[in-house]
Amino acid sequence: MNVIIKYLHCPARVKLRLLSGTVLNKEVSKDGNYTPVYKFPYIRPLAVVNRLKLYQTILTATSVPAVAIMTQMNYVDVDALKATCFLGLSGCITLYGLGFLTSKFIGFIYYNEEKDVAKVAYVDFWGRRRDLEIPASDVIPINELPHSYMDGLFLTFRRYSTKQTLRLNMQYGIILDKEKISKIL
Repeated sequence: MNVIIKYLHCPARVKLRLLSGTVLNKEVSKDGNYTPVYKFPYIRPLAVVNRLKLYQTILTATSVPAVAIMTQMNYVDVDALKATCFLGLSGCITLYGLGFLTSKFIGFIYYNEEKDVAKVAYVDFWGRRRDLEIPASDVIPINELPHSYMDGLFLTFRRYSTKQTLRLNMQYGIILDKEKISKIL
């Protein structure tokens, strides 16, 4: 209760830090046997881009019909309808294009030595965190993957059991434990 009172009386930028800290320091498992081995510090801006496309879509879907109704009632000019459609659709196209590039990025990799299981936390299409528990033997090693022209931006993270591909940024990502990440990748 004391934390809530402190939260209510602090400035907006501090509230943002407090909220972001609770998401970032999310408990990994109930038994706590997972050790962080990799983190991507810029995962939050990528998640924000993916969340913005949802908000832009909702804004466009509500504003275009509203302006169309106002145009029919002669409250606004037809040019306002054209501008609303153009801005809404161009914003959606831009954000969905950026969202395509920024989704499926891995933010954290945790490793449990006892179970030989990796927990991978990534950003999905809608900007939410998704956690996968993967046996380390199911991960295709990076040196066995074919080279891609996108390797300069990110490496692909694949598994033997599914065709799902995640993105791993090694240029800006931080390896916290080289010995344990070598057991996974």
